[in-house]
Amino acid sequence: MTTGEAILAERKKLGWSQEKLADSLNSSRPTISLWESDKCLPDTTKILAMCKIFNCTADKLLNPTQPLPAQKPEQGSANTTA
Repeated sequence: MTTGEAILAERKKLGWSQEKLADSLNSSRPTISLWESDKCLPDTTKILAMCKIFNCTADKLLNPTQPLPAQKPEQGSANTTA
C-alpha cells in the first residue's frame, strides 16, 4: 500500500468525499486527488491534520506497508537469567 492508497482508505472509512477532506484541510479537491494518486505527497502540517481527522499515526499514512518496530524488552525485566 502506498501513502496515497492509505489516505484514500482512511478517507473512505469516514465516508468523506475528496471535497470534504479538502475543506477540512483548507486545501483543494484536486490536491487531495494528487495525494491519493501518489503524484505528490502532502506537507507535514497536512499529514498531522489528517492524523487528527483519521485518528491515526503519521506512520500509518507515510509508511503504510511497514509494520511498527517491536518494542525492546526493558533492561532488568523478569525474563533475564542469572
